[in-house]
Amino acid sequence: MPGLFSKPKIEAPPAPPPPPSVDPEIAGRQKAEETARELEKAAKAERKTRGRASTVLTGGSGLTDEPNLAQRTLLGA
Repeated sequence: MPGLFSKPKIEAPPAPPPPPSVDPEIAGRQKAEETARELEKAAKAERKTRGRASTVLTGGSGLTDEPNLAQRTLLGA
């Protein structure tokens, strides 16, 4: 029975709205704020790294002098 059911009509989707226009002054200010945030984030990361590095008391090769085993300590007594 051809013709009993007709094909559905497909409509084209509406065109998307154009992007909002941005004032160049506002765009420049936003870019400057973003740059300032990135610089602050980098400075904060550097401060954290420097803070951890100050807690390391030995170099990469470890302790190079011999331990004093003859002297008793309170912990080993």
